[in-house]
Amino acid sequence: MTAKTSDLVARVPGAVARARDSAGRARDSAGRTRDSAGKTPDSAGKTPDSAAKTPDSAGKIPDSAGRMPDSAGRAPDSAGKTPDSAAKTPGSAGKMPDRVASTVGPAAGASGLAATMPDPAGKTPQTPRTPQIPKDPVFGFGFGRYIEASTAVRLAPEAEALGYHQLWVSNERFHRDMLVTLGAAAAVTATIELGTFVADPYTVHPLVTAAAVATLDELSGGRALLGLGAGGSGLPEMGLRRVRPLQTVAAALEVTRAFLRGETVSAQADVFAAEGARLAVKGSRAVPIVLASQSPRMLRLAGAVADQAMIASLALPGRFEEAAGRVRAGAVEAGREWRIDRDVVARIDCCVDDDPARARDAVRPLITQLLVGYYPRWEFLGEARGQMPPELEAFAAAKDYPRMLAASAAIPDAVLDAVSWTGPPETVAKRVLELAATGVRRFVILPHALDRDIAPTMRAFADRVIPLVRDGLVT
Repeated sequence: MTAKTSDLVARVPGAVARARDSAGRARDSAGRTRDSAGKTPDSAGKTPDSAAKTPDSAGKIPDSAGRMPDSAGRAPDSAGKTPDSAAKTPGSAGKMPDRVASTVGPAAGASGLAATMPDPAGKTPQTPRTPQIPKDPVFGFGFGRYIEASTAVRLAPEAEALGYHQLWVSNERFHRDMLVTLGAAAAVTATIELGTFVADPYTVHPLVTAAAVATLDELSGGRALLGLGAGGSGLPEMGLRRVRPLQTVAAALEVTRAFLRGETVSAQADVFAAEGARLAVKGSRAVPIVLASQSPRMLRLAGAVADQAMIASLALPGRFEEAAGRVRAGAVEAGREWRIDRDVVARIDCCVDDDPARARDAVRPLITQLLVGYYPRWEFLGEARGQMPPELEAFAAAKDYPRMLAASAAIPDAVLDAVSWTGPPETVAKRVLELAATGVRRFVILPHALDRDIAPTMRAFADRVIPLVRDGLVT
């Protein structure tokens, strides 16, 4: 970003195209537009024909680069070479580890990132990535727990028309069901990607979740995203404990990815097991897995094994950069290529309103929940932590959410700014650009409103914020 945000705001014309091309076609998360038949071009700008890829006379199907597999079905690399049967890839030290069997889960008693997903020799595999490098920023929109399912399904086509690339539905226990809502949204949309916000391995078996996501992917024509995390919502009420979250999530991610690839999987984790399980949904694809967390160790795990990391509620560039650095450290340790613009998603709570005070009030209930839930781990507040009134800190320490909420008007603006984007479009655009200066290009907003009518923020962000951000990123 080479110009000050205040300068760029003054230069932006009133009417700026949203995330659509000149013909009005919606872009996918990689910035590509679909043709009139709804097909998406490849990286070279070509669209597939009605038969997609056609086998040659030997029945082989070329990969996305047009390369033909060998007799074992292995595709050659960019140099034209095919891997051997061990499918070895270099590790972080450049050594060639043995192939990790999909049936192997985390070892009991393992600790640390490198121990979360060992192969029989204790070596970490290099996991290929699915998402592409975006040419333009990617914007997603989330539906929180208080949004009625009918409202989410009604707004989903509008979010798509506004140019949002992704739609995420929250997974708060005892609220509206995430996957039912996503399935209904799939039926009324055509291009927008659909993500779980987020699934966890404690309340639902990972393979049951994987089968549901494969069904969503089939229903939507390949638009599903699997957001995965350690969860927490509803666990005490169901008599569940979040046991060894790092190891449990690592095991869940490993078996889920193999299961979605059509492999037969077996695993033994602390909270779930699998024995010879195989997905019966034919033709399923490797749905991208996005690991969502603020935990330093979980973010390192995301860098090592997930397709992307989703970092939530870190609106301050310094704090966000620290978290992204942990994702990078995990990727480097696992010997993976890493790019912040491709591999990291910023998920921020947001309210766009021309009245700054009203916008801040809209996010206070959520911020109150975060302060109570995370206490005393308030590192995400940065320097703003020192501004919290002692009375509010006492409520948080006592886990007294009602009294904390009643006193939430006393939460300092600096605390609200540490975890959210609020205010008029120009203010919000400036905050987005400040975070974009870290290199991140994937953003998901979770909108808030005093009356729970999130449509105005959905429209204002698309119509009045995104154009300012796009302009700021190209000047």
